[in-house]
Amino acid sequence: MLTQAERVAGVVNLARTPTIAQQLALLWEQPHCSVAGCNRTIRLETDHTIDWATSLRTITDQLDRLCDHHHWLKTHSGWALAAPPNPPPHHSIGTPRQPMVPPDHPDHPTNRTRTATAKPTAGEPPAAATGGDGARIEHTETGQASLFNP
Repeated sequence: MLTQAERVAGVVNLARTPTIAQQLALLWEQPHCSVAGCNRTIRLETDHTIDWATSLRTITDQLDRLCDHHHWLKTHSGWALAAPPNPPPHHSIGTPRQPMVPPDHPDHPTNRTRTATAKPTAGEPPAAATGGDGARIEHTETGQASLFNP
């Protein structure tokens, strides 16, 4: 594990599961869920920002720690961390966390290139969404709707 000041750098492995060194780096850099407004520090799951089946490597800078609720939304309902306008080159302490948005939201990473000219209204919540069972949760801190299927 290499460090630069307080930032962990250079931890890579070819297995899907993060090594102990990578897990320690994530614990240091991301002590809570990576979603803005979510302060959970327990039941966090490691998520590849670039699907491991595509990249075939596990790079610390391409991992997020998501609580079980937000990981479920990403895995089963297509939600994603909003693509930042100027993404930082790495995760670091103090890097702002991103909101999680549904697949049809303009800031969803798959929509950023298609809607680069469309700007969402400031403070506008994502469109309401329902899952197959119609389950819907509204975050009390953000007022944004999210899906949950326990």
